[in-house]
Amino acid sequence: MVTRRKFTSAFKAKVVRETLKEQQTSAELAKRFEISPSLICQWKNEVLENLNNFFEGKYHLSNDDQIKHHVHVLEQKVGQLTIERDFLEQGYEKLGISKKKF
Repeated sequence: MVTRRKFTSAFKAKVVRETLKEQQTSAELAKRFEISPSLICQWKNEVLENLNNFFEGKYHLSNDDQIKHHVHVLEQKVGQLTIERDFLEQGYEKLGISKKKF
């Protein structure tokens, strides 16, 4: 029975990075990293297919990073709404309009 090897994302990134440098052939890299040249090609193609997502900000974030990002976005929205509310309150005061409290 043959056991399949599992590679970390860091290892895959290292191999693809070396591939993109184009200083060695896939065969040379395969020998160096002790993996199949077709596997290198597969990983490289995955990276290239997902480049659009990276530049559109849709690359994968860990759950902690996603939560931090959402909290940051919500804090920005709260700040913007606070500024807008304060601006409107000042406008009401200058115009002498009574505002209703909800």
